[in-house]
Amino acid sequence: MAAPTHEKSEMQHDVDHWVNRVNHVAKDHSGITNPTGTAPWYSSFFGCFDPVDTCLVTCCCPCITFGKTHHRLNKDGDLIGYNVVNASCLGWWAVSCFGGHCIPNLLQRHEIRERSQPNLQGNFVTDFLKEKEAQHLLSIEKKDVTMQQPGKPVGMTYGPQ
Repeated sequence: MAAPTHEKSEMQHDVDHWVNRVNHVAKDHSGITNPTGTAPWYSSFFGCFDPVDTCLVTCCCPCITFGKTHHRLNKDGDLIGYNVVNASCLGWWAVSCFGGHCIPNLLQRHEIRERSQPNLQGNFVTDFLKEKEAQHLLSIEKKDVTMQQPGKPVGMTYGPQ
């Protein structure tokens, strides 16, 4: 019989990340109450149609784009080790079954804003309103920000898709 391993699975790391993220946002209200940042988001609000393949994937299966953005932010900017079936994607899908898709999107957008220098424009209220009305456009926008050099979040590297 094999000895039990104490290493956490990739899925468990993702689950732990989201639990910690929720706890962080719940304890630190500055992300909700602070005024907006000064730097514009790297891609325009309607820049989601380029590339078309990302636009189609995000419209049909937004959890995939959400999972890719999470992987770029927290693991590897070049998507090394990325798997389409991951805890972030599955968690987004599960929450969206109950109409709560904007919650993980808001958390991810807040994380991108926290890690960018200078701070990107927006706050909780504007993000919430945008997420409710144009969730697919914003998912592509978040993916674009994590792929670009100017204003990229700390600890990320640019790489091909």
